[in-house]
Amino acid sequence: MTAITTIKPFGSEKLNNNEYGYFSTQFLALMTSATATALHVPQSLVDAYAANVDKLTDMVSQSRIADETALIADVDKRADDLIVYFFDALRSEKKSPIASKRDAATGLYNALKPYVGCQRLPQRQQVQSMRGMLTDLAKEPLVAHVATLGLADVVEEIGRVADEYGALLEQRSESQAANDMGPVKNLRVEMDGQYDYITTMAFAFSVAEPSDALTTFVASTNRLIDDTNKAYNLRTGQTSDGEDNSHMYFGIHFVWSHGKRHYSSDENSSPSMLITSSIGIFVPSCMVIRRSKSSTFLSAPVAIIYLPPAFRSSGWK
Repeated sequence: MTAITTIKPFGSEKLNNNEYGYFSTQFLALMTSATATALHVPQSLVDAYAANVDKLTDMVSQSRIADETALIADVDKRADDLIVYFFDALRSEKKSPIASKRDAATGLYNALKPYVGCQRLPQRQQVQSMRGMLTDLAKEPLVAHVATLGLADVVEEIGRVADEYGALLEQRSESQAANDMGPVKNLRVEMDGQYDYITTMAFAFSVAEPSDALTTFVASTNRLIDDTNKAYNLRTGQTSDGEDNSHMYFGIHFVWSHGKRHYSSDENSSPSMLITSSIGIFVPSCMVIRRSKSSTFLSAPVAIIYLPPAFRSSGWK
């Protein structure tokens, strides 16, 4: 009877977005190599998966801060400085000993009082207030007052900055709309469904209609799953059964429940006082000190097996 190789279960939900992106990119490469025809899936499905891989890459790698943000911060400061300077000049000229300047400053200040402090408004409201103030400044007698005070260049600069500010805000809005591709979570759910369908079809036909392409695809997918799981375990500090732990050593210290005597792994403990088996001594309760080359940490009390010297592997001391 021919052995059947299944595609291993794979909990993709545990992966972070970067890990998931790498896995999906490699899986796409395996599909492309095998071809949709050999896998008995529609080419449109492979194309849709490829498009989702590209979208996922963009969503993971794109900066959440629009390129215009730094420019907006700069123009916002310039706008604030201009507004503060303009109204400070009016307050100062209201006290001028020259009557014409004093009257002009008073008239301007009273007419523009609704715009005082507009630099503290939210960005779009600030731009709108600046535009409103410029509209009023274009009317008589305010035009004459501005000329009397010699502030025409300041008003002109306020107009230029207001236009630049507004244009940058609109540009940022357009950029954000163009980059808004929805949450990654929804995309991953869709890709999981595509992956499940493709692997199910590939496995089913590898049994019903075996081929070299399907055999290679199943084996390669399983290797990819193993590699991804190993990388995940390395990132999270987990180890699997049978893994070489020779880079670690364990110091075992335990105390009997009556608290009268202390034993450790390097003492001559009496087996008659412990629960024993043919391969070692079962320690009912202990504190394990686990050290690696770069870290030391304690786990909670657990039940473990203390191996006598004759049964220790090279990785246990």
